Amino acid sequence: MQSDGESELKNLSAGVEIGTGGEKIIEDQGLTKTIEVVPLQVGTVQLSVLVSFSDGRISMKTIQLDVVPGYTGIKVFHLDQGFSTIPLELTDQPEARQHWLLPEVKYGDLDYPIRLKDSTSVTMVVGQPEDNPVIQLDSDGMVHGLRSGKARITGSFAGLEDTVEVYVRTTPLVR
Repeated sequence: MQSDGESELKNLSAGVEIGTGGEKIIEDQGLTKTIEVVPLQVGTVQLSVLVSFSDGRISMKTIQLDVVPGYTGIKVFHLDQGFSTIPLELTDQPEARQHWLLPEVKYGDLDYPIRLKDSTSVTMVVGQPEDNPVIQLDSDGMVHGLRSGKARITGSFAGLEDTVEVYVRTTPLVR
């Protein structure tokens, strides 16, 4: 099991959990086993390994991994999990007015994407009117809707680039 210290990390594909679960033993020397772990995000990851012994004993060990993105082998970069648009609504509900970007990378030799911990390692440029901005983008990847309109966020990481369109609309309040 992998976690970020607060919640369990899961890699879902079509609603099915992948990337965690069963072990992949890459070396077996009797009582010593070497397992392969594919981290589910870049940053600090807590890895918990549950072991059951042949005599019925169970043991769990948790270690902390500091996972850094390697620039070698990255094939795809997504600024927001592969989504190309972000809809925002100017309502009295904060969750509708803002959106966290969830950048991820795909390596050629891995089946599933790796999520970056945040957007601080991504270089981002916002295309919008400078004198009347549509959105505000924080350095950590939080997008805030400011007024109705359209903006474009282009991010680059490890020489790869991705773009998302942000559509902000005003929704009348229902009382």
